[in-house]
Amino acid sequence: MAVKQKFVPPSLQDALEELTQEKGLEVRVVQEAIEEAVAEAFRKQFDTEMAVTVKIRPDGSFRIFGGKTVVDQVADPFTEISSSDPAAKGYGLGDTVVVEITQEISALDGKRKKKKKGFSGEEFGRLAAMQAKQIIRQRIREAERRKTYEEYKGREGEMVHGKVQRIRRGNIIVDIGRTEALLPARDLMPRERFREGDRVKAVIRDVRLTARGAQIILSRTHPDFVRRLFEMEVTEVYDGTVEIKSLAREPGFRSKVAVFSRDAQVDPVGACVGQKGIRVQTIVKELGGEKIDIVYWDPEPTVFIRNALLPAEIERVVLKEDERIADVVVADDQLSLAIGREGQNARLAARLTEWTINIRGKSEMARETAQSLLEITFGSTPEEVLSRFGIGAETAPAFAAAGLGSLENLATAETAVLIELAGDAGVDIQKRVRKVWEEVQEEMRKMEGEYAPTFPIEEKPRKVVPPFVLPDGTGVGNIEELTAHLDAMPAEEVDRLLKNEDLHRWLQEMEYTPGEIGTLVERYR
Repeated sequence: MAVKQKFVPPSLQDALEELTQEKGLEVRVVQEAIEEAVAEAFRKQFDTEMAVTVKIRPDGSFRIFGGKTVVDQVADPFTEISSSDPAAKGYGLGDTVVVEITQEISALDGKRKKKKKGFSGEEFGRLAAMQAKQIIRQRIREAERRKTYEEYKGREGEMVHGKVQRIRRGNIIVDIGRTEALLPARDLMPRERFREGDRVKAVIRDVRLTARGAQIILSRTHPDFVRRLFEMEVTEVYDGTVEIKSLAREPGFRSKVAVFSRDAQVDPVGACVGQKGIRVQTIVKELGGEKIDIVYWDPEPTVFIRNALLPAEIERVVLKEDERIADVVVADDQLSLAIGREGQNARLAARLTEWTINIRGKSEMARETAQSLLEITFGSTPEEVLSRFGIGAETAPAFAAAGLGSLENLATAETAVLIELAGDAGVDIQKRVRKVWEEVQEEMRKMEGEYAPTFPIEEKPRKVVPPFVLPDGTGVGNIEELTAHLDAMPAEEVDRLLKNEDLHRWLQEMEYTPGEIGTLVERYR
């Protein structure tokens, strides 16, 4: 027999539907909250720890089920059941049997002394009703929080519009419609200020579920904020004709946006800039004056890197693909523009392209290249440099101690110093060194005029010298004959030959420049 309808009004179902519609919740969630609340109220009213469950019928009435212990002699009918009772069939002594107790509830001042056929809502008392109300409210709040979290989770990066509700220590609470969101001070652009009641745009940066409910974190500094603004202002970006391939940003200062058009008839940069710049100006205004560079995206890294470093003019890009490093050469007067203020242009370009970018001026690059070729030709240690000019191991330490271990220092040394160190041979050494040094200087001037990564070996009339004899006894009279033999030799033999001091002296006697000799060595490295 069901509980009297007096406890659960006939309009319960209507009330449930009205509540769920108002709060946007599922009927099942609210119904479970009511069932739990009634069970808790029951335990409090009747001062029992009995495991109780409540089920609401479709007509609004409810049933109460409790767990009773199986015993031989029943001392407390409220919590015990006889082993001879049909409901206890199949259970052993001490087992718990769940039976309906809707019509067995006895309560009189907290003591079960009088059995009643049924009970009414008044039996629960004021305390029980308050407990039920509190649980229902708590469950509804929990359901609302969960629903809010599920509604916004997965929407990270999406643009939302809201109204500033209040400001606490620089953090802004924003009303975004169904709930409030937090716009932290660190997610505001520099010098950006809002007041209560201001309208604000931001993107959802994060959605968290905390003990206090769903927490929605907004941001105006995230790169997606710029992306969403372009989608709002540029029709071609919104419909997918123009795609933002990459975006790098330093909030409040500068952004770089790389765009690509799926339609050959649509200029992606022009579409984003808009007629007379109206589209990009609207975005810049929303960003508080933040500068925006819109560049063409290109699948070829060298082209994309050139575009990313705009407005600087790039002369050469050399890639190290395995390390994703790009060495960029610019004219000296473009160096500061390419790097940007405090390195900003280079940093943004590196993030935009996802390449490590090293930027150097032509003069610097020419000096480094010349130095590299010098090391290839003459060696990198004082002993190697000195041996190229016939200064042996016995005399070399004295030259090195005097600071004459480099080509430049040898070329600019006083004649008297060289004579003191090497005797009469010092004069001949100086002539040979200065001749080579003049050639090096000439090569450096050429490179500074127009940087090139290698030096072409131009065949021209050479001084007549005896052929150079290779290890196999073959003689070669010029560099072309030498390279023909090198091409046919095993790698180990080539390496040994290119380190041969006699070969380097022969090439110098043939009047090949250090750049040309360096190119030859580099070719077979």
